[in-house]
Amino acid sequence: MQSWELISKRPVTGYGTNGFDREYMHTQADYFRSHPDSGYAMLADEVRHPLNEFAYVWVNFGIIGMTGLVGLLLFLIVLCIRSKDTCSQLLSLSVVGLAVFCCFSYPLHYPLSWLVLLLSLTGVAGKRLSRLMRKRSARYIVLTSCCLVSFLIIYNAVYEWRWNYAYRHYYKRRDMRTVDKYEELFSHFHDDKYFLYNYAFVAYKMHDAKRAYRLMSECMNYRRGYNTELLAGDICRKLGYYDEAILHYDEANYMCPSCFAPLEGLHYVYDTIGDSVNKSRIADEITTKKVKVLSSDVIRIKKSAKPTTAKDPP
Repeated sequence: MQSWELISKRPVTGYGTNGFDREYMHTQADYFRSHPDSGYAMLADEVRHPLNEFAYVWVNFGIIGMTGLVGLLLFLIVLCIRSKDTCSQLLSLSVVGLAVFCCFSYPLHYPLSWLVLLLSLTGVAGKRLSRLMRKRSARYIVLTSCCLVSFLIIYNAVYEWRWNYAYRHYYKRRDMRTVDKYEELFSHFHDDKYFLYNYAFVAYKMHDAKRAYRLMSECMNYRRGYNTELLAGDICRKLGYYDEAILHYDEANYMCPSCFAPLEGLHYVYDTIGDSVNKSRIADEITTKKVKVLSSDVIRIKKSAKPTTAKDPP
């Protein structure tokens, strides 16, 4: 529902790379803010993809990107069908299946789907490629390209391994050397939304809230969802930026109305700043809130918020 609302606002240009990650959850929060009694509130969760590849591309890159994707799939299907080669005609079935899959999921996020498209394109242009490969210069270009791609894959794999090592180091030892390991990787992953969030989380847990605040500010340029708002609220609360923390917790609360963690954060903030009115309001909301999934955290949060309308037994 919110995907089409985003598309209607910018149908031509879209929101750019990572546009869906930045905008969707805020649109969801605005919806529940306007419809507090919505029946969808208990079902809402953090959404990272609209489960439709065409809608995802349309939100990010507008009508031009979406028509480009549709055109590419149709182009490959038509060429494969018109080809006299039996193998190419069979590959057209794979492209058709991929196109149908795009209507209900996000297959283009996986390398296998791009491999299918590459094989289809190779099958269509097989004869032309074979004639081209007879030239020595073409063979050199292909060999150089393969070496370059292999180098880039290995180069990125090494950094991914170092990131995994730093993450495991945090859980095993939890010392400041973990932050140093992440800082060494920052220049490579400075625009990776998942790395920035993970680095901010580790820095916050290692009591380096100022660094975590800077990293979370960077992360929100690429991704803004329930978890980022919740972590940003925790960081701001630790730094004493209480007004900003309230904004983050409130936004997270409307993004996923069935969750208790944002209300717990608000309860802590209002208790810290001595706002007894809002503290009581949040405490009542926690105690009367319907539970979606009962867990130890939910039980703990409900126990920590004493009801304001009921008196303790004598």
